[in-house]
Amino acid sequence: MKAIQTRYKGYHFRSRLEARYAVLFDALKIKWDYEPEGFELGGGFRYLPDFFLHRPDHTQGGLWVEIKAKHPSDAELMRMRLLCEQSGHFGWFFVGTPEHDALAVGVHINGAHRIFPLWVVPFSGCRFGGAPALSEIKAACADARSARFEFGERGGRA
Repeated sequence: MKAIQTRYKGYHFRSRLEARYAVLFDALKIKWDYEPEGFELGGGFRYLPDFFLHRPDHTQGGLWVEIKAKHPSDAELMRMRLLCEQSGHFGWFFVGTPEHDALAVGVHINGAHRIFPLWVVPFSGCRFGGAPALSEIKAACADARSARFEFGERGGRA
């Protein structure tokens, strides 16, 4: 199936799935950049991560987030691991549509990776006021799933 390129908030996302996660981050009041820069990882590997989520105090960096329709391959996990090692930031793959129990694969700076539901992701460092409650995450996921892009740049509940 071919991804549907989608515009939201002035960004041209490569897929509607990426745009839905931008709506999710907005609903959670998390500052994000879309494809902020590409990286030379060595060994001929290049990587352009989908999102960088900023920490509100800008002193502790942020999180890399890659959006995938299905579980990341070993090569994708390796590229994220290299990015995490070289940048000093943690990385996440969010897999599938935004649901509170959607698959999230966390990649640690040391290269280890673990699978969690999305609501376990440590968003607390990326927003003022700390970690969102599960009810807030569920509402943000509902916003992201219900966003309609066909008639302009609009997120949130239809």
